[in-house]
Amino acid sequence: FLARHGIIKAAMNLIDAERAETLYAAMGARVETSGGSAGNTSAGVASFGARAAFIGKVLVIGRYVERAATIGPMVRRDRT
Repeated sequence: FLARHGIIKAAMNLIDAERAETLYAAMGARVETSGGSAGNTSAGVASFGARAAFIGKVLVIGRYVERAATIGPMVRRDRT
């Protein structure tokens, strides 16, 4: 999948909305999980027993508005 779509493994890839739609359509069945560098850093710090928190926001543009309602519950599910 990565090679077929010109994606470099283990690298950050900045994409636009059109590219995102193309990749999602090509993926087939999937499970979404929350994450990202700030969230993963907070989880790592907490795994050592320290208190950690992440405060941020999700930018919702145009056709992705309907997805906003699923992001919060997904993050809560993954962090508990």
